[in-house]
Amino acid sequence: VGIAQKLFQCTLAEFGNSKNDRRKIAAWGSYHIPDMLSDVISMVAGMSTLPSGRLESVHIPVSESDPLTATSPVTPSTIYSIYGSDSTGSHGSKLGSQAVVEFGTLANFNEADTQTFFTKYQANLTGEVVGVVYGSNNGNIRPSVEANLDVQYIMATGVFVNTSDYKITGGLDIEDEFLDYTILVNSENSPPLVHS
Repeated sequence: VGIAQKLFQCTLAEFGNSKNDRRKIAAWGSYHIPDMLSDVISMVAGMSTLPSGRLESVHIPVSESDPLTATSPVTPSTIYSIYGSDSTGSHGSKLGSQAVVEFGTLANFNEADTQTFFTKYQANLTGEVVGVVYGSNNGNIRPSVEANLDVQYIMATGVFVNTSDYKITGGLDIEDEFLDYTILVNSENSPPLVHS
């Protein structure tokens, strides 16, 4: 463990899921790939706590007053700090593209809510909007909390990356709507690179 912490310039902690008894050791916060390897390695699988269900801290090697404790609210700055992601840039400065998909007639996001979120948590994104919307988004009539958070967090964590929203409705059930979504994305010449 000590060698890995030194190599990746990080602190390792134990994480677990009490519902399925899974345990793993991963970086607490961000980790750094050594410069001599960075041209051939872009990530180390397993260093984050993302896989297989919700993992909670079992042993935290930091004090409870640390802003990265498990009870802290998850804001964009928390995500930047834990995963070491970049939060800088300007409109159009990032390559790539990303999208969220919402299923059902009530899954609408509200652009004004998104701007309020940016003003509070990521001020340099104020004015950024979803570039392309597929389907009918009626966020001014009845916004959905989930749809709002989907759009806000993908844009706040993938800062200044072109963002699209897919609003899929009309299927008999979620499986039909998911099939419609995959057919739509598959038919596009240049679909977004990341989908959530």
